[in-house]
Amino acid sequence: VAPYVARLDGTYVAPWKITASLSFQHETGYPFLPPYVVPGSVGLTQSETIKLAPNGAMRLDSVNDMNLRLARPASFHDGRISLEPVVDLNNLTNANPVIARTASWGTNFFRQSNFLNPFVARFGLKLTW
Repeated sequence: VAPYVARLDGTYVAPWKITASLSFQHETGYPFLPPYVVPGSVGLTQSETIKLAPNGAMRLDSVNDMNLRLARPASFHDGRISLEPVVDLNNLTNANPVIARTASWGTNFFRQSNFLNPFVARFGLKLTW
């Protein structure tokens, strides 16, 4: 679990009913605890797991994520039907911190295995009746 998480959200309704919503979230790096598994000796099936570092000594990168949504609703048929074009811009800063690493001891130890998703723009229409 990240020890500190800060989140800031805001929405602004501009002229012509254009809505802009901004979301920012900061998470400090998650703890990384590498284990080493010692297999059981001949005839024994039990293995032993050893921690290779103290708790909290190693952490993944901190994550800063900023997202923006733009929308503009339009009503038809005396307000019974609403059509709203929506634009979502995720990871505006295109940050790519490492959010997962290989924990098992060996040649791939501490290798990056997952990143924060890159910048993505999504366009859509929301129909309400």
